[in-house]
Amino acid sequence: MDDKKNKKRKSPLITALLVLLIVGTVGTVAAKYVFSTQIENLFRAKEFYFTSDTLTEISNPETETGTEYTINYDAENIVFSISNAADELRFSEDDVVYTIDVKKKSGTDWTDCGASVSYTTGGTLAKGGVNTAQITVSGIQTGGSVTDTYKVTVTATMGKNLEKSIYGYKKVMAATFVPSQPQQTIYKHLKKDTLYDAYVVLTVWTKDLKAAAPDGVDIAYPAGGGTVKLVPDNTDAILHDVYLDAGDSIAFSDKTNFAEAYSSRSYRFFVTDGDIDDITAEHFKVNIGSHDASTATP
Repeated sequence: MDDKKNKKRKSPLITALLVLLIVGTVGTVAAKYVFSTQIENLFRAKEFYFTSDTLTEISNPETETGTEYTINYDAENIVFSISNAADELRFSEDDVVYTIDVKKKSGTDWTDCGASVSYTTGGTLAKGGVNTAQITVSGIQTGGSVTDTYKVTVTATMGKNLEKSIYGYKKVMAATFVPSQPQQTIYKHLKKDTLYDAYVVLTVWTKDLKAAAPDGVDIAYPAGGGTVKLVPDNTDAILHDVYLDAGDSIAFSDKTNFAEAYSSRSYRFFVTDGDIDDITAEHFKVNIGSHDASTATP
């Protein structure tokens, strides 16, 4: 009878010990799992992406310039995009911090652009999804005889040991932008009044060439002393103050209509002496600076 009582007393004790053993074992396994997961996360390489629609990866920013692009000679801005992703499903796991540097080269050496060129010097592409930034470099000094080449370098980093100043991930991309050589041409064409033989119309137009203020298009026309004599149409605002003198030709300057690279303007002249059939575009001397107009058909 006492043995049965002892057995009954021992059963709950054994059960409790088994429960403690199971809980301890599960706890140990869970602890090992948490620990091993922490170790795995510590040493596992994180996903890092940094891409651009224009720039390409380089190894040495001091000697490499990235992909070269030709831009219009009178371009005012350089625009490109950067992203923390390779596509919609693959993006960086942490914030990507980037810095931007722009240099220009007029001769053989790269130099700072100075205050005339404006751009964002850096920023952050936040983690958690695909993030893209559009970068604009404005105020580039091209056009006319200025042919500066520009190099844009973007350095991206993800993760950093603040104590040792060591970045975990780093990628450098760059591109070079070279202005095209302008054709810088000016043309002239003469149209005659075939109904009454009373006047001629001189049309002047430019391609990739503009008159820098305060200069304009200079035009000289025959005013007497030869076989042809023309009188400007003074109802035209440009010709209103052009008067005859005793010379063989009269010159004037249109400082209003040729401030853009592609411009055109027509001028009417009345025939007072000579045969209209003898008048050609070659009777008119037309130029912008050192650029003389060629005869052509618009």
